[in-house]
Amino acid sequence: MTILDTRVWHQVDQDPLALNLIYLVVRYFCVALVGIMSCIFLISTTKRETENLKSLDAHNANGG
Repeated sequence: MTILDTRVWHQVDQDPLALNLIYLVVRYFCVALVGIMSCIFLISTTKRETENLKSLDAHNANGG
C-alpha cells in the first residue's frame, strides 16, 4: 500500500485565491489560443477560396 505525500495539497489549501487566479489565467490562455487558431484557420481558408475563385474566373475568361 502506498502512502501519498500531501504536503503539496496542504500548500494549495492555504491560498485558494492564488489557485483560482492560476486556474483563470490558464483557462483564458487556452480560450485565447483556440480563438487565435480559429482566426488563422478562417483567414487561410478565405484566402484559399479567393485564390480558387480568381483562378476559376481567369479560366472562364479564357473560354475554358
